[in-house]
Amino acid sequence: MIANINIPSYTPKASRSLGWNPGVLTALAVALFFALSSGRDARPAAAQTAPPIRLIYKYHQLDVSYTDAARHLSDWEAKGWEAFQVVPIANPIPGAGGPMRMVLLFRRRA
Repeated sequence: MIANINIPSYTPKASRSLGWNPGVLTALAVALFFALSSGRDARPAAAQTAPPIRLIYKYHQLDVSYTDAARHLSDWEAKGWEAFQVVPIANPIPGAGGPMRMVLLFRRRA
């Protein structure tokens, strides 16, 4: 025997309309603000127009023998130059002998 079960039918009540409530308006205003301001720099106008600071250096290059490198390094550093780069130079004729040479690059502020 099949029982008669009384199931009430569900009818949704009229909900609040999907109009422009304050929450939706606030979210749209915040999104619009960030979309418009994301391309701008936040620094003041005076800081934006200031040119970047660029240090100007003088450079000097020495081609020295490997055995004289320490003496030249200490002499030039005593004059206020900074050893910027040390580049060893291979002998162009392998097996020919001769002292190893190197290039010392120095720099200091102009």
